[in-house]
Amino acid sequence: MKIIAGFILALVLIGGGYGFYTSSKEKAAIEQIDRLTARWADAAQLAASTSRISLSGPVKDMQQIVRELEAVEPWTCTKGVKTALLAGMRAEIDVYMTFMRLGDSEPVLEPIRHARDDQRLAAERLAGCR
Repeated sequence: MKIIAGFILALVLIGGGYGFYTSSKEKAAIEQIDRLTARWADAAQLAASTSRISLSGPVKDMQQIVRELEAVEPWTCTKGVKTALLAGMRAEIDVYMTFMRLGDSEPVLEPIRHARDDQRLAAERLAGCR
């Protein structure tokens, strides 16, 4: 029994912590999404601390991340994750675009919270894909 448990543990460790059912294509999609969400977190943090007049650069970077995420080929588990992430990311970009156009920061706070909630839920779903 100890030999079997050791063998299973070794397989999990060799597989990078992914489940036995996770295909190599699914793993690649998960890794791409992980990289993009890390970049998004940095871009969103930068945008949140940028003045309205200087937001075009950070928003442009956020739009590029969305385009790269759109190009990720989703597999079984990551399809819903990708859809949810894109929805949250696009919503956050829309909020910043509105803020840049109108200049009133008060109405943008609540939509950004909702967009980030969507992104957080997608990240939790992605963790379940492993």
